Amino acid sequence: MNKWQNKIYRFMYGRYGFDELYKLNLFIYFLLLIINLFINSIIIIYIELFLLFIIFYRLFSKKISKRKKENDIYLSIKKRISNFLHYRKLKWQDRNTKLYKKCPK
Repeated sequence: MNKWQNKIYRFMYGRYGFDELYKLNLFIYFLLLIINLFINSIIIIYIELFLLFIIFYRLFSKKISKRKKENDIYLSIKKRISNFLHYRKLKWQDRNTKLYKKCPK
């Protein structure tokens, strides 16, 4: 088994690998796969294949700086959405006792 691990390590050396955007793409792929079990649409199959191509392209890419930039953009969007939802949650919980206003400046 050690021989195969060394071959995999050597192959993956200098490649981008896994990140948060990879996990999101993989989750969307499996979600579409499960949905397509019930719907059986050719369009969803093409979307799945395209998404699978993107997943493997990003995984084995040697352009690490570009993949990192893509992941950073995804993480910033994710953070903005998370902050927005957190703010809405606080606003809803404190609706009877507090008033949230946005500063005009």
